[in-house]
Parts: sequence; C-alpha cells; structure tokens
Amino acid sequence: MVHRIAKQAVLSEGETVSLSVDKEYQDSLSRGHSAGHIASLALNKVLAEAYWRKDADRKDGLGHYDFNSYAQEQSFVSPDACFDNYRLGKTLKKRGLNTAQVLEKLKEIESRVNQQLSLWLSEGSKVEMQLEGPYLTSSRYWHCRLDGVDVVMPCGGTHVTTTSSLERLNVELRAIDANYIEMHTHVSR
Repeated sequence: MVHRIAKQAVLSEGETVSLSVDKEYQDSLSRGHSAGHIASLALNKVLAEAYWRKDADRKDGLGHYDFNSYAQEQSFVSPDACFDNYRLGKTLKKRGLNTAQVLEKLKEIESRVNQQLSLWLSEGSKVEMQLEGPYLTSSRYWHCRLDGVDVVMPCGGTHVTTTSSLERLNVELRAIDANYIEMHTHVSR
C-alpha cells in the first residue's frame, strides 16, 4: 500500500508517521467500486442475450461476451457511484456487436440491467479479494458468486464484503453520440 505525505515533510530514519483512514469515505468508494463490477457483468449479460451477431472471443467470468472489456475506455469510481464510458467503434462492430440496435434499445437495455441487478442483490453474495502476494505488484482478484457461478476478475481496488451492503443499485445508460455510451451506476442506501 502507498500513502502520500506532504512534500514539505522532513522525515528522518526511525521517525514514526501516523496515518488515518476516513472509514465512511473509504466504505463509500468500496461500494461504488463493487457496484461498477457487478453492473458491468449485468450489462454484459443483457447484451449477450440479444445484441451480438457473432461469437465474441472474449468472455467474462459468467461466460457472456465481454462488452465491458472490449468497449470500456474510462471508468471512475466515486462515493457510492461508478461511471463507465464505452466506445461503440468499428472494431466492436467487426467483433459482432449490433451497435445500432444497442443505441436504439438503450432504455430497454437499461431496464433489463436494473432488473438483473435487483435479482443478484437479493442473493446477498459474499465478495472476497484474493491476494497473490504481499507486494504492490502482486496480483489481486475480485471474487463474487452470481447466478450460481464464482466470478473472478483481476482488480486491485477495495470492495464491499457482501452484496447485501449495496442494498440497491441503479444504472442509467446514456447515448452520447453514435459511437459512445455512458453507464452511470449509483448505490442507494
């Protein structure tokens, strides 16, 4: 773990530095981060059911076409929220996503993603982090059971310990233009 200190700090070997964590703020970031992972898996599932015309090479931990890893350009976690920006470019179309249909049916997709999230949260699954070593460069993996499957994905962030702590998730999908959509995920408590 790395902690920043003020640049003006003059420290000598052997001195003690005290650190404190704002637990409430950290917990809100953990909720936002876990919500982002679960929402991306729900979006992948909904899109895999009707919006791909070819078998995609890349699959997520549930075995669905991994739209999130193909199209995600940005992801920002904030307190009780996650923002994802997706590019629907030529490469994604060549891989088989019906991007025009996705844009046309965005509100329907949003509704189905929110239904899926409600179903998953009602299961109250455990969320765990598997650490491959003690170093900053050691691999870390997020684990969560969804649809009866242990989903594993690489991730170095902090997370909730159970989906029950998310209580309710709501996703908003927005078309920015013919090549970009955004997913805004909010945790309600």
